[in-house]
Amino acid sequence: MHLSMGTDVQSTPAHLFDCLETEGQLKQWVPRLMRITYKHIPETGEWKGASFILHFRSGKKVREVHGEVVAYRKPELFGIRLFFAHTILDVFFNIRQEEEGRVQITCDCEISVGEKGNRLKARLDTWQIRRAFFAYLKYLKSKVENYPLSA
Repeated sequence: MHLSMGTDVQSTPAHLFDCLETEGQLKQWVPRLMRITYKHIPETGEWKGASFILHFRSGKKVREVHGEVVAYRKPELFGIRLFFAHTILDVFFNIRQEEEGRVQITCDCEISVGEKGNRLKARLDTWQIRRAFFAYLKYLKSKVENYPLSA
């Protein structure tokens, strides 16, 4: 299943990209994210190919989601692949300067059934991911516009 959404943001491409790639910034618009653990960072120093674990708070439990960076071209393209129990989620953020102080961000998301996935559970995951996808983009826009410069 393919989802796509775009919005204009009052920011610069560099600041918006920073909100996508920096753990401290990411925690501000992905509310349940506790931390990121990196499993592998390529020796070349590039982020493409890096693998990580996202640690989310889920009530009293901590849920782990494994992922990898599949596209990285700063400050215009950032893509990740997340591996859930029954689904695989590919998310690509495209950033384009529209005019001074205004940036267009387009998010493309592809949801597929995992190798050992149950199709019914994958459909339920898809529904949850779709709902979260729109909410997180709204949180990102709000965070970037309300707190334009960060330390």
